[in-house]
Amino acid sequence: MAHWIQEIARSVISFKLSGGTSLGLKKNDDLVNGYLLARENHFKVLMLQFIQMISFKVIVTASLLLIGGALVLNQEMNIGQFVAAEIIILLVIASVEKLILGLESFYDTLTSLEKLGQIVDRELESQDGDRPQFSKGITIELDKITYEVGNRDRHILRDISLKIKPKSNVLVKGESGAGKSTLLRLISGVIEPTGGHLYINDMSINSLHLNFYRSQLGYHFQTKRLLKVQ
Repeated sequence: MAHWIQEIARSVISFKLSGGTSLGLKKNDDLVNGYLLARENHFKVLMLQFIQMISFKVIVTASLLLIGGALVLNQEMNIGQFVAAEIIILLVIASVEKLILGLESFYDTLTSLEKLGQIVDRELESQDGDRPQFSKGITIELDKITYEVGNRDRHILRDISLKIKPKSNVLVKGESGAGKSTLLRLISGVIEPTGGHLYINDMSINSLHLNFYRSQLGYHFQTKRLLKVQ
């Protein structure tokens, strides 16, 4: 929910220009309802455990009183033995009760570990590779580059082949959504093509140390933001 509010703040101009759209409120309501439903299901499990714990405690205590009382009446146990046995059993039940009451914190710990695992288990970008010298400039060659995403029927880029020589000026022109920014992201190594090959000074970009290669480039995308560091 906090992420969605941040997205609205980041795109506030788009929401204002859209007029009377209710997307922001509707999405926020869906997220809140989902959160409340998850919390309700969470507490249902805890309530069930508490009810079972109390029922178990009542049943054990009542059974102890009945059995102990019968044994005392039949003179098979004296009052001291009965009281001692009752105290020991109640102490055991109290210890089990404390253990069950601590399950909520245990569940929260497991949930936190699961969320942490989703971050830690993500595949990191490889920082291995060659660091060639670019003293004579950079030659960029695209060989039938193709890029597509799963939620679009058409390719964003398809069979793009070109060669950019050092110290040359190239203008990439096209309509909005034609794939200009995608092409620049491919050349800068931000994303990988789904087909074709990209060569930097006759070397595959996959064989280069990406951070070293990017340090040789200057670029600015619309999605870049200035950061406040103080």
